[in-house]
Amino acid sequence: MSYHCDLCDRYFANYNGLRQHKETSARHSSYWYCGDCNREFSSNWALNQHYSNSPEHCSFCNFCCQYLADEYDLEEHNDSYHVYCDECDQLCANDASLRQHYTRSHWYCGSCNRLFRSEHDLDIHLRTSSIHNPRSHFCPGRGCGKAFVAYGDLTSHLESGTCPGGFNRRNVNRMAIRADTTNVFTNSSRLIGYNETSNVVNTWATDDSWNGYQYECVLCHKEFRTLSALNAHLNSPAHADKVFRCPTNYHGCGQEFRTLSGLLSHIERSECGVTRFRRQLTDTLDNVTSGMRRLTMY
Repeated sequence: MSYHCDLCDRYFANYNGLRQHKETSARHSSYWYCGDCNREFSSNWALNQHYSNSPEHCSFCNFCCQYLADEYDLEEHNDSYHVYCDECDQLCANDASLRQHYTRSHWYCGSCNRLFRSEHDLDIHLRTSSIHNPRSHFCPGRGCGKAFVAYGDLTSHLESGTCPGGFNRRNVNRMAIRADTTNVFTNSSRLIGYNETSNVVNTWATDDSWNGYQYECVLCHKEFRTLSALNAHLNSPAHADKVFRCPTNYHGCGQEFRTLSGLLSHIERSECGVTRFRRQLTDTLDNVTSGMRRLTMY
């Protein structure tokens, strides 16, 4: 069996001879040749289109227009020179094209180079991140000076008891309940018989809490490896009354909270349409902050 070159009208004893002839002959220098398919093309573009579209070629890089030896070489090439979108396993030419893909196809914050699972999560990030918003809520504690983007962050700081102004969860609860005169976000039914001091009590466990395996909470029977962890649990809001509530039953919410910061976090996430109460809540919280600031003046 012989192999024929139509352009040169020559015969070759085997396929390798014909292939070498087309790759080295001056008469074929103006043609683009695929040796694997024994096909000639009129331009480099046509040859690359052939490599890209033919099922016989699975190792062609469309970004670089480079034909690799096999699929393994192509995989190594992509890992070295290109980038993947892990969310949809799509290959992009470079970091810039990857960011363009994120912007078109995902919930993406370009300033922070972060992906989010939903439009809602991206919206929360844009509204609460200090990168996108000023720290306009200042701690009223004397000698503190910290500032926060959202009321929830400020309230959590005050509740933690770490503020040098001496505030704690008891102060926050008392001021919030007094400021919320129309029960916008406090549960009036829970406030019946409510004691400002009983809701925040310093409770300490001793070695008697050891049950033979771990330290056990006498209130909820949750177990802890160390006594300090048990005491941290006892002095957390875990067993406090749920005196705060979401001010809307939109979509059946009515969720209750043990801390004001928990309610504010819920509001800031806008999970149930509660944003329509934002102005009332903001006015009340302004009164709470002003009251705390006055306390530090004496």
